[in-house]
Amino acid sequence: MKKKILILTIIILFLAGCKNKEEIEKNDYLTMKSKLLENKKYSKTDELPCDIIVNVDRVDKERVNYKISFSSPKENMHNIKAIVVHNYYTEEVFPSIGLFNKKYNLLLDNKENSNITLKGKIETREDIDNINFKFKIYIEFYDDNNNKKDIYYKTT
Repeated sequence: MKKKILILTIIILFLAGCKNKEEIEKNDYLTMKSKLLENKKYSKTDELPCDIIVNVDRVDKERVNYKISFSSPKENMHNIKAIVVHNYYTEEVFPSIGLFNKKYNLLLDNKENSNITLKGKIETREDIDNINFKFKIYIEFYDDNNNKKDIYYKTT
């Protein structure tokens, strides 16, 4: 009987811990998203710690897919967290890394993992050439000296 109570207690604690972790991740996502949406000052392209490449492709009459890639770091970027938001209505969660999944690194000497891509979709029938996409990107990382860096970038 004591073993059953002990096992049941462990299961309950494990489930409560998972839910707590999910709440923390969700709160971190919402905080990061709010900071990005409220921010008024953005880095210039030449100030970025890496290249940011935006690709937008029409998938079908109803949907456009977008990819935001981080590559060619200018400094070592450890434990990256990032989120991308855009100016179109969506019920989808905005793409992010390092919040609900593991954190990644972009390192100067690592050619194997030299690209991080965030992907999302936008429901629209508009002609892709006439769409005025505006993406806002927040990147948080640590440099080699463990200094935290926050980057806000907006596409033009």
